[in-house]
Amino acid sequence: MANRRVAIYQSARVNGVWSYYRPVTGRNHKIKPDFCHVNGHTEHHPGSDYIIKWYEGDKQRTQKCKNAADATNHAEIQRSILNAKRLGIGVKEPDRASLLLSAAIYGYLEEYRLTHSDNSHAKTKQILEEFRDQCRRADLKDITRMDVLRYGEWLQKKQRLSARTAADKFLTVHSFLKSQGIKLVTGRDAPKYVEEMPEVYTQEELDAFIAACDPTESLIFSVFLKTGLREKELIHLEWSDLNFKESTLRVSAKPLYGWRPKTNSEREIPIPDDLMRSLEHRSKKSRNGGQHNLVFPTKRGRPNEKLLRWCKEIAKRAKLDEKKFYLHKFRSTYATACLRSGFDVPTVQYLLGHKDVQSTMRYLAPATNDIIKEKLNKVWKKKLSSLFPVAVALPDGGIAVSASDPAIMTVYPSTE
Repeated sequence: MANRRVAIYQSARVNGVWSYYRPVTGRNHKIKPDFCHVNGHTEHHPGSDYIIKWYEGDKQRTQKCKNAADATNHAEIQRSILNAKRLGIGVKEPDRASLLLSAAIYGYLEEYRLTHSDNSHAKTKQILEEFRDQCRRADLKDITRMDVLRYGEWLQKKQRLSARTAADKFLTVHSFLKSQGIKLVTGRDAPKYVEEMPEVYTQEELDAFIAACDPTESLIFSVFLKTGLREKELIHLEWSDLNFKESTLRVSAKPLYGWRPKTNSEREIPIPDDLMRSLEHRSKKSRNGGQHNLVFPTKRGRPNEKLLRWCKEIAKRAKLDEKKFYLHKFRSTYATACLRSGFDVPTVQYLLGHKDVQSTMRYLAPATNDIIKEKLNKVWKKKLSSLFPVAVALPDGGIAVSASDPAIMTVYPSTE
């Protein structure tokens, strides 16, 4: 009987010597990238190459692969070929440059998972699997430019997504294809959208919202409003992040919960004294020194993932339009308030934790519009006679002109 066994090996340097070892597989029987069995125990060797081995008669064959997903894909193909030959079925040797789309997505996501947050990984996974199901191409090399463009159209016309959301998904697919060496589209091919102005809460909305809160809710949303924290930053906030003496708050990674800041950098935020006093009061009442050190935990001591629902419920209790209330709007209000108060853009960029200044510049528009409006109001409160010169013809043929002050006339006598 022909040998149909195809084995996968991972290269690793152990004690200064390169060799091939069997890769580690998880409970789902899929390879765990960069982990292999060495002398009876598991070792981590990042950036490893893979090969597959099989026999054709008495001759051993090998093929190098880029990563674990590539190796898995080619091993499946080779097993199918060997099985077909065993049954006497004629087969055409596949193009070794070919790669199944599903295998390429799997490999890309494994690498993505190691360098991005869990939420970002889950979002990218959903988008790429959606694209795979929608374009219906089994092989990566069979994808065409029209497949990608039709995906963008499908997102808007069939899924009825906003142009902004469709563009974000389109660009995610574009980045994936580019990573595979496939350049079918550019960023200019993404669905076009108009950049919307950031929305902010009015003072009347905030007053009504806070009035409808219980003490815990009031403190949570006051922290959102007066620190500009992102949702994940607030729900992972620990008592050790607060410096009551300096009245500052630190945004830092939380390995216990597998969370790190969006831009992978920590920052320290000064906060108002009244807010710090409220937090210190809560600290004395609720801090128990247990395993969980979260400022706003659930009853089980976990990060509270239900704050958006709370926000909607409070708005409803306050008889406000709940559709206009969401967590990021507190952050927008904070940014706009800082800029209106005279903070320079680099300072606000740091406070918000923005990686690039363009993200912060978006909040300049509402601040600038208010300033312009104030100046326009001053302009149009003046009488037209003070803005435009008025000319009066004199009996002797001369002209009298009034400019800013109607009581002062400039006379230009006739030249005749």
